[in-house]
Amino acid sequence: MDQVTEVSTIVSHGDPIAPVIFGVTLILVSALFGRFGARRLKQPSVLGELVMGVLLGNLLYFLGFDLMAILREGVGCTELSKLVLSGTPVDEALNQLMGPEAGESFLQILRGPHGSEYLAVA
Repeated sequence: MDQVTEVSTIVSHGDPIAPVIFGVTLILVSALFGRFGARRLKQPSVLGELVMGVLLGNLLYFLGFDLMAILREGVGCTELSKLVLSGTPVDEALNQLMGPEAGESFLQILRGPHGSEYLAVA
């Protein structure tokens, strides 16, 4: 085994909880910044936290994070489940609920490596 392979094996690990911890930390830190900013503007702390949540959610959606797209369509996931359980094929159900373009991108996310995990969250 060469040195580069050894380093890449050491650096990359398959810890499934690491992205969750990172995400929660990112949300907490942004909420704290929002709280601090709201207090400086003499506004309620919760207003700053809410603004940061809206900004962070939209920024992550704009940057193409798949989980944000799933969370955006949370109610659609429930309707999708109902249609699929009634016998409608998944691709037809997605087109019916979201339209062809959004349905296709949603289907690609669901077929991706973390699709079932994202649906469990939604």
